[in-house]
Amino acid sequence: MNTSTSPARATIHELGYEPYRGVRVPPTLRFLAISHNLVTVAWRSRWGVKAPIFLAAIITVAFTGGMYLGKQVESHLSTQGVPMLRADAIIYQSLAAFRFVGFLLALTAVCPAVADDLKAGAFQFYFSRPIRPRDYVLGKVLGASALVGIAMLAGPLVLSLLRLAMAKDGSDLARHLPLFLRALASGAMSTPVYVLIPLAIGAWVKNRRVAQGLFAIYTLALGNTLVQAGEAYDQPLLRLASVDACLDAVSGWIFGIDPRPEAAPAWASALSLVALGSLAAWLVLRQVKRAERSGVGGGS
Repeated sequence: MNTSTSPARATIHELGYEPYRGVRVPPTLRFLAISHNLVTVAWRSRWGVKAPIFLAAIITVAFTGGMYLGKQVESHLSTQGVPMLRADAIIYQSLAAFRFVGFLLALTAVCPAVADDLKAGAFQFYFSRPIRPRDYVLGKVLGASALVGIAMLAGPLVLSLLRLAMAKDGSDLARHLPLFLRALASGAMSTPVYVLIPLAIGAWVKNRRVAQGLFAIYTLALGNTLVQAGEAYDQPLLRLASVDACLDAVSGWIFGIDPRPEAAPAWASALSLVALGSLAAWLVLRQVKRAERSGVGGGS
């Protein structure tokens, strides 16, 4: 009796397995995959990201029109010796509008970025690969900055470039070139604050809705209350706990705008922003490290 089995009959085909044939990212660049995932997931939202970006485009067009008309009127009146507000100040005035769009993006896309992962136990996926907590945090910060920066960084930069395009000649272009650097500095300072604080609140409460509510309360209600209290009791240092008041003070210094009498010093406002951002970054990293050590993953 022949009990031998032919090789063809003994072969087992793993039809459910398909080897990965895509580009393999080195461990040092895996934070880019996390960043890309944050942006793509946020973009799927029907109104959360697309509507604020559309609003930023409308703001850009509106302020561009105002800047062009202001430049024409200024040029016309300057020949008569009549003082006129510089059209360049419109770029500084646009910062508050772009900041509101940044607030909407932070509210809808940044607050849930870490909170949803902590609540859903997504770290089982992240830390099953050799992804370090700092790589995860860096990826989230980079992705969130790309979204918030569309309004708070790209918006003022586009306006400054359009202002340079309106220059009459080379000397006029050189005279207004610092506008681009000022817009860059202001946006680079504002964007991280509106990224780190909502990320930290989401990592702390681990709930999307609660994080969004707390961020809105802190940014809008509490911030305005502190500003009003500082004006009522002549305590400008109370404004240092308001993110928007600090951003106004530092941005005004960057653009050479005379500060309001009730405003806190620009240097103190800058230190407050650095302290708030550092505290927020520490809190996010701390919560992520706790999630890694709690047994949801084995990243190294």
